[in-house]
Amino acid sequence: MPTSFITLPRSELYKLVWTKPVREVAAEFGISDVALAKRCRALNIPLPWRGYWAKVQAGQTPRRTPLPPFRDPRAASRRAQPARGARPASERVPVASAQLPSYVSAPAGAEPTVKFAPPADRKPDAPPLSPEEAALRARIDALDLTLQTDLTAAHPAVRRTAVRLKQLKSRDLTWPRGTRSGPLVEVRNVSEAQQIRALKVLDALLRGAASLGWLFESPPADPNVDRRQSFARSTYRPPVYGHLITDGEPLQLRIDERQRQSDHVPTEQEKADKKRGRHVWMPRFDYAPSGELRLHVS
Repeated sequence: MPTSFITLPRSELYKLVWTKPVREVAAEFGISDVALAKRCRALNIPLPWRGYWAKVQAGQTPRRTPLPPFRDPRAASRRAQPARGARPASERVPVASAQLPSYVSAPAGAEPTVKFAPPADRKPDAPPLSPEEAALRARIDALDLTLQTDLTAAHPAVRRTAVRLKQLKSRDLTWPRGTRSGPLVEVRNVSEAQQIRALKVLDALLRGAASLGWLFESPPADPNVDRRQSFARSTYRPPVYGHLITDGEPLQLRIDERQRQSDHVPTEQEKADKKRGRHVWMPRFDYAPSGELRLHVS
């Protein structure tokens, strides 16, 4: 059990939640934003209202909600006089007095404090590697995974993906025999400004895998699907994403871009429509590309 708790005065926690978003403060203490909001409610600490951080990002200085006095629930126990005709005191069911949560301390005449448990202990060391796995990791560490500056010489699957994303033109490329058609690598929700970078990362990964003898192949066809009948009346051909075969195990690769979430800021058009009395639907959040790429292996 943790013993060295982190103790914060009520005023310091108030400053923290009004300096940065609750999610960031909660991450520093290793808890969820819901758990941090629960501690703030126990200490009667107001939290930033919806849209506060959007105004801050827009360069504005919105007004903070001042810190109200602390309300001790123990002092608000029921003291009402018994009504006429009520049971005698000896026959009444006792009412449990309010208690503070275990993580809140409010001694008389002192500022209340809140406790946070320290981060969990590190997990025990993993068992030693087998000789085969140690040799494989040594080969992986020896790889030269440098990003190429020119995608025209990239891995065939990456070039096919670049053509589909319209970052390259097929007629401008030299295709060795049998490489023009084949599986693609899945690039999902990546902004156009980051697509070239994502393709270079995938190219370095596939070239390194090829040097280890791991091939990028098409998945086996589903015997229950008749492609001639399914797509006979349509010109659309769904993309086929390949598998990286690592020591006989197929792995699906996908790269995407993390999106930043912020409270929605009404546009000038939305403001004008709302002013004219028109019905305006506005989303709760706005999403913007962050430039942070994520590689998923399944």
